Amino acid sequence: MSESPHKVPPALVLVVEDEPVIRLDIVAELKAEGFLVAEAASAEDALALIQDSPVPDVVFTDIQLAGRGTGWDVAEAIRQRNPEAAVIYASGQTIEASRRVAGSAAFSKPYRTQDIVGACCTLMPHKS
Repeated sequence: MSESPHKVPPALVLVVEDEPVIRLDIVAELKAEGFLVAEAASAEDALALIQDSPVPDVVFTDIQLAGRGTGWDVAEAIRQRNPEAAVIYASGQTIEASRRVAGSAAFSKPYRTQDIVGACCTLMPHKS
């Protein structure tokens, strides 16, 4: 890994992805960038995680997840607790634009991990 062009204050990113290899790759890149990272393999895990933890500044979520919930559910729950949280959606399907929230980005699979990291840096709410 080369030195990153992005300089970021510590911020919490929640990565919700049911494919372990993809999730681990994104988590590793975000940590290398200086982010604090929490991860979940399903919407249910993510929703349980945010009940007892600080609300993330940024959430990266696959829309179609294993289990009953979706990335839409995760994003909506986080935005209820932190309306300023940035949301980055990913999907192998067409992403329904009407469900996206302000301060969000969407990526179609396959995507480059560096693009996700860049979106986290760009969309992250500025902390005072």
